[in-house]
Amino acid sequence: MRIGFVVVFAIVLGLAVGMASAIAEFGYENSLPTLATVAVPLPANAGPPAKIVVKEPIHEFGEMDQSEVGRHKFILANAGPGTLSLGQGTASCSCTISSVSRQQVPPGESAEVTVEWRPANFFGELTKTVTIPTNDPNKQSVVLTVHGQVLAPWRLDPPNISFHGMSAKETKEATANLLVYKNDKCEILSHEWGTKKTAEHFGLIYEALSPEELTAIKPTPKSGYKLTFVARKGMPTGPLVQTVTIQTSLKKEPLTVPIYGHVTADITLLGPRDFKQDMNLLYLGSVPQGTSKEIDMSMLLVGSHRNTTKFTVNKVVPEELQVTFGEPKSGYGGNSALVPIKIVLPKTAKQQAWLSSVPEEMGEIVIGTTHPDYKELRILVRGAVVAPNK
Repeated sequence: MRIGFVVVFAIVLGLAVGMASAIAEFGYENSLPTLATVAVPLPANAGPPAKIVVKEPIHEFGEMDQSEVGRHKFILANAGPGTLSLGQGTASCSCTISSVSRQQVPPGESAEVTVEWRPANFFGELTKTVTIPTNDPNKQSVVLTVHGQVLAPWRLDPPNISFHGMSAKETKEATANLLVYKNDKCEILSHEWGTKKTAEHFGLIYEALSPEELTAIKPTPKSGYKLTFVARKGMPTGPLVQTVTIQTSLKKEPLTVPIYGHVTADITLLGPRDFKQDMNLLYLGSVPQGTSKEIDMSMLLVGSHRNTTKFTVNKVVPEELQVTFGEPKSGYGGNSALVPIKIVLPKTAKQQAWLSSVPEEMGEIVIGTTHPDYKELRILVRGAVVAPNK
């Protein structure tokens, strides 16, 4: 299914480009937190017990920039009569590290545990923990927590723009918010399209977000814009890959927004490996008489008529071929429909051949449609019903 592969590849490519851009430009976390190893309790003292006291096990660091490194020292005191032992501890993710100033704490003294976190690939509310094993018989480990908000100078929400399931005959829009957290005022100065060949098919409209709109966003930005990306009809069919670079008044590199998707004709025939899409040619091969052969195909519909177009079988050659349509299935968030086609050469078909390379001498399936621009779809068929196997 060639077009199916291309569509899926475009989706995967678009997602990969979008995620990479989001990580590089806006600081979205690009890896799942690693599970911390369970802290193994330390052996209790043979003599008097230790007693650990942590006055502030949670540190609120407030707001910090993605480019900053957070660091805090927790104080762990020993209020027991015996010596307190501390392990190095385990962190909730690889971006959190800790160090213990001393592992043996005499009665009445304390140790410092330094916790450091690097939120370069994160945006939003951040909570990280470090678990320290102890030899306190009543508290075999303590959990130290840092919590706060990580902000970027700006970010785009969503971080990339998608136009999947777009018809070459329609104009579509997609929106995103440019949110600014470090400056009270940001002005968009200019924008430039990365792929000049298709630049004429794109447009960008922007308007400042109102104070009410900004307040409704959490965490609340200081300023921002609503960006409307327009993909105009007449776009070349195939994978859609574009970028737009937006220059602002901020002292930062320009914002580059990836745009991806797939543009198709309103109706596209999809088939297995033996279907040559560039010719709408289906090769059945040699089928022994007395056996049947089934082929599953489909029609991908996009555009404003995708949910209302009906189909009929107007003609089949050879006449034994049976063609039926399945129930349409919605895809790409409702922007497309997929109509299954089942083609069956029954075992009752007589011996015959339609192997000519001349289209007029091949078999064919003619499908009628109610679409205003596609009155008929024609599938050429090559193959033969041969003598039965002995």
